[in-house]
Amino acid sequence: MKLTAYELMKIFKKTLILIIIPLLMLINVFLYYQQEIKYNEYIVYNIEEYYELEEMYRNMPLDESLDEISSKIKTLEDFSLLTIENIEALPFFQDTIDEIKKNNPELIEELENSPYADNRDLLTRDIILHKELYDQLVPLTKYGDYVDGIQGRADEMLSVSIFRQEGTFSYRNIIKTPKDFEHLKDIPLKLGLDKGIVSATQFPTTDILIIIIIFLICVYLFLQEKESGLTRLIRTNKKGRFNIAVAKLITLISLTGALALIFYGSIILMGNYLYGFGDLSRYIQSMESFKHSNLLLTVGQYITLFLVGKLAVCILMALIFSLFFTLINNASKIYLCIAVLLGYSYISHVFIHSLSHVSLLKYINIIYFYNTYSLLGEYRNINFFGYPINNLYLAAILTGILFIVLPVFSVIIYVKNNAAISNSVFHGLKDKLKLNKIKLGQSIKPINHELFKAFVTGKGYIIILIALIIGYNSIYFEELRFNEDDAYYNSYLAVLSGKLDEERVNFVEEENERFERLPEEFANVYNSYQEDEITLQEYNQKTSELEAFALKGKAFQNVYDYYQYLLEIKETKGLEVGFVNKISSDYIFDNKSRDIINGILYTVLLILCLCVIFPNDYKNNMIAILKCTKNGRFRLFACKHAVAYIIAFILMVIIYLPQYINLIKNYNVENWNVPIQSIMMFRNFNIPVSVVTFIILNILIQFLGILIMANCILFLSLIIKRHSLAILAASAVFVCPMLIQWAGLDFIRRYSFNNIYLMFTEFSMSSSIWSTVLYYTVLILLGVCISILCWNKYNHNLLDLGVKKR
Repeated sequence: MKLTAYELMKIFKKTLILIIIPLLMLINVFLYYQQEIKYNEYIVYNIEEYYELEEMYRNMPLDESLDEISSKIKTLEDFSLLTIENIEALPFFQDTIDEIKKNNPELIEELENSPYADNRDLLTRDIILHKELYDQLVPLTKYGDYVDGIQGRADEMLSVSIFRQEGTFSYRNIIKTPKDFEHLKDIPLKLGLDKGIVSATQFPTTDILIIIIIFLICVYLFLQEKESGLTRLIRTNKKGRFNIAVAKLITLISLTGALALIFYGSIILMGNYLYGFGDLSRYIQSMESFKHSNLLLTVGQYITLFLVGKLAVCILMALIFSLFFTLINNASKIYLCIAVLLGYSYISHVFIHSLSHVSLLKYINIIYFYNTYSLLGEYRNINFFGYPINNLYLAAILTGILFIVLPVFSVIIYVKNNAAISNSVFHGLKDKLKLNKIKLGQSIKPINHELFKAFVTGKGYIIILIALIIGYNSIYFEELRFNEDDAYYNSYLAVLSGKLDEERVNFVEEENERFERLPEEFANVYNSYQEDEITLQEYNQKTSELEAFALKGKAFQNVYDYYQYLLEIKETKGLEVGFVNKISSDYIFDNKSRDIINGILYTVLLILCLCVIFPNDYKNNMIAILKCTKNGRFRLFACKHAVAYIIAFILMVIIYLPQYINLIKNYNVENWNVPIQSIMMFRNFNIPVSVVTFIILNILIQFLGILIMANCILFLSLIIKRHSLAILAASAVFVCPMLIQWAGLDFIRRYSFNNIYLMFTEFSMSSSIWSTVLYYTVLILLGVCISILCWNKYNHNLLDLGVKKR
C-alpha cells in the first residue's frame, strides 16, 4: 500500500497532470455542448416546451396521438407557407399556396387568429417540436411488428437452399436469432426523448481524450524513471521489482477507472442537463435507436452498463499501454507501436466486411470495444469458427482474459528486463562504431551536427523511412478505372477542357439540341421501318447508334449544368472561365477525408522527428556544455530551427507529393490555366487566379502554417525538456483536434491548426478571403510570439524580461 500511495503521490505532484486533466475535462464537456447546440439547437433551447407537448400526448392511445400530431404538423407547415415573406422571389411556392387557399380557405382565418400570425419563430419551433415528438412515437407502434417478424424472416431465409445447410454459421445464426428476441415480445413501451441518451453514449471525443490521459499517466509511471536513469536504483532495492511493478499497475488501473467515470459521467450529466433522460424505468426498446438490441434493459440499467463497459475498456487500454511501456525503452518507438495498434484496429473495424472470413478481426479489437453503444444497442452474432457468438459476450470474455494475461506479462517484463543493457558488450561496440564515423578533419559545423543528431541519434531516419513507405503506398500504380458515366464525362471534357470560347459554346449547344431531338429521331427511325423505307438490319443499326448516344445522357447533363454555371459566372463576374474536369478537380480539391488523414499522419511524423531536437541536449545535461561554447546560443538555436524546417519540408514532400503524382498520372489536368472560379466549389473565392496558381498558393500557405506549427512543437519540447512528455503534449495540442474533427466535430477546424491542412475546404466554404487572412494573421502572430518566448527560454531570459546573460 505504501508503494501504491507513493506512485499516486508521484502522479499528483506533477504540474502537467494537475493542469491537463481538468483542462481536457472542460474541453470534453464544451465540445459535446457545442455539438448538440449545432445539430439540435431548437430542441436544446426549447426542451421544457417539448416535455409539455410530450405530456399532452403521453396518456392518449398511440394511433390517436399519431393522427392528431400528423394533422397538426400539416397545419403548421401550411401556416409556414402562408407566412413566407417576399413570395414573389419564390415563384415555385406560389402554386402550392394557391392550392391551399383554394382547398382550405378557412385556414387563413385560423392562421390570423393564432399566435403564429406575427411570430414565425414560434411557428418554426412548434413544427420542429411536433416532428420530434412524432419521430419518438412512431417506434412504439412498429416495434411489436418488428419482433414478431423476426421468426417470419428467419423462415423465409431458411427456404433458400444456400442458407439451409446445417452445420454452417448462417444456418445456426438464423435459428439462434428468433430465440434471442423471444423474450422481448409484448414488453410495455413508454414514450421518451432519446436525444440525450444516444448523443451522450455516442461521443467519440471522450475516447480520444481518455487515451491521451492514459498515455500521460504511463509516461510518468513507467518511462520517466527510465529516461532519468532512476530505474537502476529502484530495481536494486529490497522491493524494487515485483512490488513496484504491482504498485504501478494498481495505480494505473485505479487512476484510469476514476478518470473514465469522471469523463464519461460528465458527458452523461451534460446530456441529462440538455435533454433530460425521461423515465429511467422505461425499456430502451422504446427508442428507435435501440430497436435492434436484444437486451431487456431499462434506460437506467443501460446507462449503468455503459459506464461499466467504458470503465472496462479504458482499463484494458491502460494495461495494453503498460505492456508497451515496460517492454520498450524509447518514447518514439512506444508512440509508433501504439499508433500502429490503434491504426490497425481502426482499419480492421472500418474496412473489413461483417461477412468476411476474417470478420473476427473486425469485432475483436480495441476500437470496436470502445464502441460500447454498439455492443449494448445492436444485436450481432460473430462467426466464431462456425458458431454464432454474441458480440457482447465475446467482448466480455476476451476482456476478462486480457485482464489476467496483460498484468502478468507487464510484471514479468518489468522484473526480468535488463536495465543495465547499456553496459553490454554489443551496446559498447555500437557506440564505438558511431564514434569511428567521426573522422579527424571532418566538418563539425553546428548545422551538420544538428542534422546528425536529428536523423541518426534521434532515429529520424526511421521516421523518414516510415513516411516514404506511406507515400509510396499512396501512389496509384495500376490504371485507374472509371464507370460508364464517368468515362463518357471524361470524353466530353477531353474536347471541352479550356476557356469557354465560341467553339465550345457551339459544341455544347449542338449536343444539347441533339439530345432534345433524340425522342423524335427514335420515332423517325421506327416510322421509316414501318413504312419499309429501311430494312430491319438498317433499323437495328440506327437504333443501336441512337441508344449508344442516349447512354451519354447522364454525363452530358452534368456537362450542361456545368456549362450553365460557367455562363452565369462569366456574366456576373466577368471572368474568362472554362471547363475543368470535375472528376479531376474533386480528387484534389473535394477530398476532405484524405486531407484529414494526411494531416494526422504528417503531424504525427513531424512531432516524432522534432520532439527529439531540444530534449536530447537536456537528457544528460549536455546543454550546459553546448551553451558555453562560442556558438552555443543563438547560432545553435537557429541551427536547430533550420533542421526542424528541413525535416518539415522533407516530410511534406513525401506525404503530399503522391496525391499530385496520382492527379497528373490518372486524371485529366489539361488547360488548368483557367480561373479557379471555373470550379463550382470555389465560386465565392475572391481572387481571380488560375487553377494551377491556386494550387501553388495553397501549398505555400500550408507550408507557412506547418513552419509555425514546427515552431510551436519546438517550444513545447524546449519547456518540457523530456522526450516522452514533449511527444504527448504536442500530440494533445496538434493531433487531438485532428482526431476530433475526424470524429465529426467540424467546427474545431478554425480554432486549431487543422485548417492548414484543409485550406481547400476553407476556401470553398468561406464567402470572403478575409476569414483566411484573419486566421493566418493570428497564426503568424502566434508564431512570432512563440519564437520570442522560445529564444528567451533557451537563453535563460524568460523571467528576466530581456536582460541578456552571457
